[in-house]
Amino acid sequence: MKNYYSQNKLTVTSAHKALYDKTVKEIKKQEKAIAKLPAKYRTKPNAALKTTKIYRDNSLAYMNGIKAGDDLVSANKKLTGYLIAGTLNDTTLTLYNNLINQITIVESKIKKMYSKDVQKIATGKYVTPANTSKKNIGYDLARYELLLIMENDLDNGNYDEVKANISNYEKLFSTYSYKNTEIQLSNMLQAIKDELLQLEPEEPEQPEPIEEPGDSDTAPEAIEGDSAAH
Repeated sequence: MKNYYSQNKLTVTSAHKALYDKTVKEIKKQEKAIAKLPAKYRTKPNAALKTTKIYRDNSLAYMNGIKAGDDLVSANKKLTGYLIAGTLNDTTLTLYNNLINQITIVESKIKKMYSKDVQKIATGKYVTPANTSKKNIGYDLARYELLLIMENDLDNGNYDEVKANISNYEKLFSTYSYKNTEIQLSNMLQAIKDELLQLEPEEPEQPEPIEEPGDSDTAPEAIEGDSAAH
């Protein structure tokens, strides 16, 4: 059985599964037989059975790691499909959070797999690509969620907050973005800017100041007769 769970192809063959199932049944059979023996005669058969149990456990850990890894690959592919199509909605956010959770699950299962070599290969095949997607897509979804906040602020008349977040949004950038997703984000931002211009109250026009008497720089003309000698 060790030949199956120590190989680097990361596949579970029908022969491997059949041998595992057979081993599980045999262990249960032996446990029942040992339990019928007097206590003083159980030590040696239990010791022999312990080795078989280790093979069983290592085999199961290998299969569980591959199953979880394959599920992670599928989750990554599904999420990426949404970004390629430029589909941003609640489902996209849910798929992203599921990907993050699945990464953690796979990492824990890989640690239980037999041999460091197998663990390294499994990490490279399953975890590394998922972490890359987590990072790249995370930038896009952070911008998307900020746009949702701006839309909500628009509905509630919080125009100053919208202006501030537009400035914050333009500081965010992604080292990699999917074309259709970038188009979708740009369209959402432009729609927010357009609506802000329509909804934000205009500044009232300031009236021109009225000149008060005496404010003129021109000296008043002398009144005729004031300068006559008496």
